[in-house]
Amino acid sequence: MLETVLFHLGTAREASHTAIAWYENRNFFASQGIHYPEQHLAFVGPLSELLKRFPEISPNNLPLEEPFFKEFHSYLEDAVKQANPRVLFIPFGGYLFARQVLPIVSALVQSVFPKAGLKAFFSLIRQDINLMATCRNMAIFSRDALAESNWLNKQQSSAPHAYAYTYAPALREIFSVFGRENVECFISDAASDASKDMRHAAFLAQAAFWRYAGATVPQNQETGLACFRPRLELCLPPEFHAFCRCCNSLKSVPYPPYTSPWAEQSLHFTNQGPFFSSFSPAERADFVAAYEEDNAEAAALLGRDRLFTPVDIDQPYEPFPGLTEESALRVTARLDRNFAHILMAKFDAAPAQYMTREQRICRQALHDALDPPSAFPLLRHPGQPSKVSVLTFAYNHASYISECIESVIAQKTNFPVQHIIGDDASNDGTQDIILEYAAKYPHIVPVFQKKRSCGPANISSLFDMARTEYVALCDGDDYFTDPAKLQSQVDLLESNPDYALCFHAVRVVYEYGLQPERLYPPEDVLPRGIRPFYYLVDLIRNNFIQTNSVMYRWRFRDGLPDWFRADLMPSDRYWHLLHAEQGKIGFINKVMSVYRRHEKSAFYLSEVDALKHRAKVGMREINVWDVINKHFNKKYESIIVDMVSHIFADCLLYDTRQAEEGIAEEPVLLKLSDRYPDFARHFLASLDRMHHT
Repeated sequence: MLETVLFHLGTAREASHTAIAWYENRNFFASQGIHYPEQHLAFVGPLSELLKRFPEISPNNLPLEEPFFKEFHSYLEDAVKQANPRVLFIPFGGYLFARQVLPIVSALVQSVFPKAGLKAFFSLIRQDINLMATCRNMAIFSRDALAESNWLNKQQSSAPHAYAYTYAPALREIFSVFGRENVECFISDAASDASKDMRHAAFLAQAAFWRYAGATVPQNQETGLACFRPRLELCLPPEFHAFCRCCNSLKSVPYPPYTSPWAEQSLHFTNQGPFFSSFSPAERADFVAAYEEDNAEAAALLGRDRLFTPVDIDQPYEPFPGLTEESALRVTARLDRNFAHILMAKFDAAPAQYMTREQRICRQALHDALDPPSAFPLLRHPGQPSKVSVLTFAYNHASYISECIESVIAQKTNFPVQHIIGDDASNDGTQDIILEYAAKYPHIVPVFQKKRSCGPANISSLFDMARTEYVALCDGDDYFTDPAKLQSQVDLLESNPDYALCFHAVRVVYEYGLQPERLYPPEDVLPRGIRPFYYLVDLIRNNFIQTNSVMYRWRFRDGLPDWFRADLMPSDRYWHLLHAEQGKIGFINKVMSVYRRHEKSAFYLSEVDALKHRAKVGMREINVWDVINKHFNKKYESIIVDMVSHIFADCLLYDTRQAEEGIAEEPVLLKLSDRYPDFARHFLASLDRMHHT
């Protein structure tokens, strides 16, 4: 005789684990009087539609004569008559995406089995762990698909995936439907290794559920728990998830993620690869903090002081792995051929210049696997990989970009060069010129921003694209003058393995002859005069490297680390110093490029009104120094505070000038002091010392 109808309302994977355990052990559970009506979820969708058409339907007002309700009623009755169970358990994972139907379903079940007790089992697993498992093991989902589900709550968080469960509203609704005394809440506070604890939490929750259902389950040798290990435990290699993510992030998504055949494609892969975390510890802490208020409310509903322990942000972190050409080829080689051809068509229909580096790799891998040799060289030089990447940042450089591109084409080298040109959404025809050259020269890789980013997005895109041994820079309004420039710099770095970067002299040209040409750096700017190499500390004291003269022994060949700041401006010294901390700074005393100064250039104002320029960019300059100071753990703070004091001094002079001219505006010095009080105190102390001397 049926005693209990037990609803499993668990979150994430443990509900499906329990269902799979039933499928694999039906006879075992049948012998213990437990039954699962397999087709019950087929009624959830139609019921949701019915409630939209008839919102007046409520648990106290069930239209039992309605064909839908009669069909569901008959199905449940027949299921119980055939199985004659003690416990009917309903894995109502559907609650998570259609919780509005739970009161109706529970009322309908009660009407069918009025003498049976209704109970519920609900799991609360810390949101960051829960979502990491979803994003990691269900790569078919995207943020848009998650947002469309009405059980997800969008939070403003700095975490990469700002969606997860809010438990307090769910608990209130569940308690309202079943009564607090009829609800078993399992709380997983797995706070150890983030790459494994969701899996462990699923086993713990499964074991807790079977205990609550009154089932006697043998101990599992792998987990040590009284639960089953599902046979289908997809642990796909990281490159599969990365490849799927890149495909789904195309503007033209191959398939709607929630009806995606990606799950079918996963069957072409064997279970392999470790679990990995898509959140850094700091991101996890931010993510959990976004739910602290809700979790505190949920804890109060459960009579607990708190729901979950704080996240340990000092734990090791392995970032989400990126794609390489080799790993993308491994994925494409195992995809269903028809599916791979559909993907390739979608990639070919998308503008390549707007693709990320990884998307380009995916497209290249699809062509290599399906149509070798590929007609899309993209990131590779015909015959062999490139040794040097020239990175060009462009914005409204239609008047200059051709000269820049031609100067790279003119380079004479014994190695392949790729020229990656990032355009920050120009509107003057710059992009058209770049595309014309890219159509003729396969070593040119255009990377366009769809919206003006004023730097950060363009910098991140280009720096992430560069995976070569060496990297040179040349802005879109500058150009090389010596065809042997790149070869000379590579030769210097290869003959001096202790050099991390090198630079040379440049000719500074003023458009329309506004000022006479000059060379940079002049000898008096170079520390201790002209030498074959310099040190990091020299560069902190004075930025003697003009951007289009530098070549780095590229330290970001595996991609940009989380700590890299693409939002800094001016940023060239920051890039130089990040490389200089890994070796010496070589110098070639030869002019090999032109640095052009014109009215639209970023630092033109410094030539016209140095104080006004400093007042305009001073805050950003100090921010750069603050980041550099923290990056080097304040090792060079005694030098940096003096450099910052020069910025404060210029801004003080600017404020004084404005006051003398009767111009009313908030003093720049006050803004700087409010934002950077420690630097301000050092500046004021230096003024006091000058006064007393």
